[in-house]
Formats: sequence, C-alpha cells, structure tokens
Amino acid sequence: MSITLYSTLLALWSLMLGVWMILSFILFFVSPSIQKRLRSISYGHAIGLIALVASGAVIATLIYQFYYLVPVCSLCWWQRIFLFPIAIVAVVSSWKNIRENTIIITVLAFLGLLFSSYHSVLQLMKIFERDRWMITICDASGVSCSEYGDVLIFWFMTIPFMGLVLFG
Repeated sequence: MSITLYSTLLALWSLMLGVWMILSFILFFVSPSIQKRLRSISYGHAIGLIALVASGAVIATLIYQFYYLVPVCSLCWWQRIFLFPIAIVAVVSSWKNIRENTIIITVLAFLGLLFSSYHSVLQLMKIFERDRWMITICDASGVSCSEYGDVLIFWFMTIPFMGLVLFG
C-alpha cells in the first residue's frame, strides 16, 4: 500500500471519528434520548473503545515511522509521549477493570491535545509564495513532518491534525 493511500485511509478514519465526537457532544445536550443512551454506556465498553483507538493510533504512528520512513519531528515526539501511555494505561484498565485510571488518561489526553493543537496551528499557518499556498515548517530542528506531501490529505489533514482529533 502506498503512503498516499495509507494517509488517505487514516485521514478518513480521523474525519469520521471527529464528526462522531462532535455530533455526540452536540446531541448530548440537545436530545434527552441520546443523553440517556450515552450515559448508559458501561465503563468497560468506554475504556475498551479508548484502548482500541489509542492502540490503533500507536500502531499507525509506528507504521509511518518504520515502514514509510517518515521522520518524526520534535513536536510529534511530544504528542507520542502522551499517546503511548494512554494506550498502555487504557489496555491495562480495560483488562483489569481499573476505574481510577480515567484521571490519568484524561490528563494525558489534555496535555496531548495542547501539543497537537499548537502543532496543527503551526502547520496550518500558510504563507503565500509563487501563486500557491505552502504549509510552513513545523519544527526548528530541521526535521519536519510537513515536508512530506504524501501525508497532507484534503489540503488540511496532516499527522498533527489527526492527533488533534484523536486527543480531542
């Protein structure tokens, strides 16, 4: 599978996840029946879903790095610092049914959300150059995940943006 197809599939998955989260949030406050249904979801199912999504994201990031050889910028590393423990804690919490770890997962997700928000804003700041819009470099260290056109899908969906949806 090419990196373009892989990135497109991940981008579509991220968009579907983001739309589902936004609709769930809105409908939670608008519809009493949806609110009742969302509140009836058991802890085991919720933490299992978090474990599945976080583990899938960890595998996806490792595929980008080791299979497609996309270098990891320092801001992407910071996002991974918060993502990888979420996957481990969620899997263990799901397996052992430990409820106290939701605070840890929430704090890690919030910190990851801050880094991915900052990273996405840096990447999506556009500069006009020679009659086309260019995404700016996201990192001062020289390694930039924005230099790879194959991971820019739908003109706005980048790896940090996928992280923003995931942490959200």
